[in-house]
Amino acid sequence: MFDFAKLTTGKKIAKILLWAAGLALVVYAVVVLAMDAALNGSIVARNGLTESNNENRRVIATGRLSCSGTAEDPVFRVTADAMALYRRVEMVQYVEDKETGAARLVFSDRQEPNFTDKNGRQYTNPKFPSVIENKCFSAGTVIGDGSIGVSADLLKDLLTKSGCVEEPVKAEKITDLPELRNRDDLENYGDFYATPGGEWQAGDLRVTFFSFNADPKKEYTVAGVQFDGVLQDRGADCALWDRVLTDDEIKSLYGDLRTTAGLIALVCGIGLLLIGTGVGASFMMPWEKKRKVRGVRR
Repeated sequence: MFDFAKLTTGKKIAKILLWAAGLALVVYAVVVLAMDAALNGSIVARNGLTESNNENRRVIATGRLSCSGTAEDPVFRVTADAMALYRRVEMVQYVEDKETGAARLVFSDRQEPNFTDKNGRQYTNPKFPSVIENKCFSAGTVIGDGSIGVSADLLKDLLTKSGCVEEPVKAEKITDLPELRNRDDLENYGDFYATPGGEWQAGDLRVTFFSFNADPKKEYTVAGVQFDGVLQDRGADCALWDRVLTDDEIKSLYGDLRTTAGLIALVCGIGLLLIGTGVGASFMMPWEKKRKVRGVRR
């Protein structure tokens, strides 16, 4: 039995690093293997066609994307004859200029951090209204010739893919929201909730919309967990690619190779944990023997 407190700093660091690496590998392996077990494997649906019941299972579907409906934002009552409609919400906030250290006002679609400028003045940004956020809305999109739907959360990945065609959508007048209606400092100006009769101020809001469509000649790959016939982004390696993945790529991402990688990681992680413990013990054994020898010499 060794005493961790009696190890030198270097030996302690080595031991901690081995333990941390081993623990990280074990956690990764457990998550991968548990997730695959829970989803009961993956189903590949070429051209969106499959013969089995895939509810609550991971499905990798390929094919062209199409829709038969209208994308609608029910909060602001904005519609678009497109595959999807995207709402972008921006708020005027203070940000720090990295070069000068001074504060400036910008439109941002995320919550900017509070900060103190070079003169010691503190800037506190207002928080986004909880009822509105950046969001994507689907128009009943399906993939391939089957009936597998694709959720709006997965369609949002199209925004970063090639072949995506975007079109601005003009909102005649965005709906007054209860959370904003009671703010006397803001008035509704079409796409804006702004401070009346003046320059932009922190807290002013801009809500813009644009629709987008996939390339009708391009085939895509969508991986998601099927729920009520629609592929959902449930965090289980769900994604959208603007090309057709090969069988080898799918196997590498979701198949036997992935399971093998999980098992290897589990073995390596346990090995590192044991080595970490062994390193501490081996470091202490010579010290213990030396102390015993010295005791005899007395």
